[in-house]
Amino acid sequence: METGGNGFTVSGDPREVGEALALEAGLARALDGAGAGPAEASLRVDAGPILAEAERVARQQGPGAAREYLMRESRRYVRWLRPIDFGLAGNDSAGPDLAAGVRGTLVRLVAYAVVYGEQAGVPADRLAADLIGSGAVELGESGLAVTLPLLSNCYLRLDRPELALTTLLRCPPTDAVSLLGSVLLAARLTWAAGGRERLARLVAVDWRCDPTGLAKELVSRLVTEREPTPQELTARQGLRHSAFERGDWAGLRRLALSDVIWLEDTATLWRALSAILRMNRAVDQSELADAMADRLERRGDRG
Repeated sequence: METGGNGFTVSGDPREVGEALALEAGLARALDGAGAGPAEASLRVDAGPILAEAERVARQQGPGAAREYLMRESRRYVRWLRPIDFGLAGNDSAGPDLAAGVRGTLVRLVAYAVVYGEQAGVPADRLAADLIGSGAVELGESGLAVTLPLLSNCYLRLDRPELALTTLLRCPPTDAVSLLGSVLLAARLTWAAGGRERLARLVAVDWRCDPTGLAKELVSRLVTEREPTPQELTARQGLRHSAFERGDWAGLRRLALSDVIWLEDTATLWRALSAILRMNRAVDQSELADAMADRLERRGDRG
């Protein structure tokens, strides 16, 4: 293995690598009829130039052509992974990091291909299959933070919000605001599709995506509460005033959480929730609610 620039080059015994790549090419043709291309003496592992070329292709030929280009490039990486796993290629390198580096680059290419595919109107089931087939759900923290939301979007397009939600719950919380918005959307769609029992099962497990616990508290109300009527929503104004007069911050918190999950998202509701969470000394949750309000205000949805 040779390194340099922003990537590295994988090589190995020419005879063994050639035989292994020929087998992989045959498998590729048998499985999907794709032209595998000639066996290569080495593989340059560097996503940068490939993504730059994909951007150029997208500008000139459209997102569909960019997706096809990236999928062709990704198949080169797939063909090399088996020889690497068997020790026939890259066996002059140190440890398992080589395979992880190749897989990480592969998934990055496929993730961009999915984005271009969405723009080109490629069916969501095909895009989901591309992600899963690339090993996207087997990566470490940084990879999963990118690929799992993409996979969740595919499930939403397939009208499977319960699968979208289940996928999101595994996400590392690297973008807490975006993740919270996606979780609430998938949960509301699951509830609307009659998935209350599924939500109840999900609320009972740990949520990797939710270190503050705010998302689970909100979603749990879709399970434990019934949808409030317009009359009940009107009556809440008096309940809030009474709770405030008594200093019942826990009661105010319950009402604010219920408002946010059942009513249309607005910056005003999230700001009110943030203030009440801070009264309850839930600082991390309060800051996240404030960030959600900021996000809505940037979109012009002040409420």
